[in-house]
Amino acid sequence: MGLTEWGLVLPDGTVAWGSYKGHSLATPADRARMFLVLSQTAADLSFPDEVFLRHYEWTSRTVADPVPLTDLQALCGDTGPPEEESLPSPISDSLEGLLS
Repeated sequence: MGLTEWGLVLPDGTVAWGSYKGHSLATPADRARMFLVLSQTAADLSFPDEVFLRHYEWTSRTVADPVPLTDLQALCGDTGPPEEESLPSPISDSLEGLLS
């Protein structure tokens, strides 16, 4: 089913997922506190609330339930794991040239 994670869209378009500047965004009360923090920031900067807050938005996403890495049925479906010869080379092989 998954879990809903809340985020705050910042003026530059990036999203702060789960928390922002040490303030949790997980619950409605947390988001209300974040609104008050942003409103106070606007006041401290002598900006009208509506002008300042217009640059922020709430967003959410559904985070899937974690699946153990060893659960091949969930990972690969009915096809099963790939054949050994079709596997990509290990990450360490591709990093070897970068590290030497």
